[in-house]
Amino acid sequence: MIDYLNNPQDPFDDILIALPLLRYHEQIDTQLTGSDSETYSNTLGSIFRAKQPSFTSLLSAIGNTDGSMKLPLSREFTLRRSACLIALKQEITSVLCYRRPFRISLPAHYYNGLALSQKDQYDDYDWTNHILIWCAYVLKYYYGSESDTDIAEDAQTRTDQWQSLKAFEEQWKLLDPNPLDPFFYQERDPGRGQFFPVVWQAYDHKVIGMQQLEFGRMVIAAHGRRILGLGAAAATRAIEEQLRQSTRIICGLALSHRIQPAMTGASTAISLCGECFHDPGEQAAIADLMATIEREYAWSTSSVMDSLYKSWNSL
Repeated sequence: MIDYLNNPQDPFDDILIALPLLRYHEQIDTQLTGSDSETYSNTLGSIFRAKQPSFTSLLSAIGNTDGSMKLPLSREFTLRRSACLIALKQEITSVLCYRRPFRISLPAHYYNGLALSQKDQYDDYDWTNHILIWCAYVLKYYYGSESDTDIAEDAQTRTDQWQSLKAFEEQWKLLDPNPLDPFFYQERDPGRGQFFPVVWQAYDHKVIGMQQLEFGRMVIAAHGRRILGLGAAAATRAIEEQLRQSTRIICGLALSHRIQPAMTGASTAISLCGECFHDPGEQAAIADLMATIEREYAWSTSSVMDSLYKSWNSL
C-alpha cells in the first residue's frame, strides 16, 4: 500500500477495485467482530486524497453528458467507474451510519455541474449516478470533510454550495416525466397492516437511485431545522414528517425488491430516523424489517434496534 501511494506510475485500477470489496466484507463481519473499524474505508479515503487528479477526472467522466460518453467504453474505464461509484455509495452509508465527516475528497467546485439543465442525453444509469454524486455532496456539506483542502475551499463558497444542492432537489420535483418514477406505486395502508408503500421499479439501479434521493432529502430537511422562536414546534413536526416519509419510501423500496443494497439502505434510514416513529404498529413493522435484514442479509441491526427500543420506551 505504501509503495502504491509513493509511486504515481502504478495503475489506479487494481486497488480501487479491491478496496470496496474488502470494505463490504468488513461491514458484513461486524456481526462477528462486534464493531466496525472502518479500516478499508480509511484506506480508501487516503487513496483518493493521494490520487486526487485521477479521481477528479473519473468523477467528471461519470457526469459527462456529451456524445462521446455514449461511445463504447473500454473495459478498464467501466471497471474503474463501477468501483468508484461503489466506493462512493459505501462512503455515503458510513457517513450516515456513524454521523462522521466525509473521508473521500470530492472536487471542491464539481457541485456546480449538478444542475439538471443540459442532461438530455442522460439515461437511467446516468441519472442514478448523478443522484449518487449529489447525495455525496449533500452529506459532505452537512457533516463536513476530513480533507484540509476541502475545508478551506468550502469556507469560501458554502452559501453557493448550499443553494446549488437545494436547487437540485427543487428542480428534481419539477421533472416531468421523472427519470426515477416507479411504474407502480401503492400508498401504505396501516389499517390493513401495510406500514410501508409498495414501490416497483423496472431496474435495480433505479431502486438505489430513488433511495439515495431520499437520503439527500433527509439531510436537507434536517439542515433546515429551527430550534427556537415562534413556529419552531410546527417546523420541527414538519421536518419529522418529512423524515418519516423518506424512511417509509426507502423501506418500501427495500421490501418491494428484496435486493441486498436496498435492504442495507433501509437499515441505514431506520438508524437515522427510527426515533421519529411513534405509532406502535409502525414500530413493530420496523422491528420486523430489521430482523429480516439481519437474518436474511447478514447485515448487523441489533445495536440499532437496542437503541431504538430504549428511545421508544422512554416516550
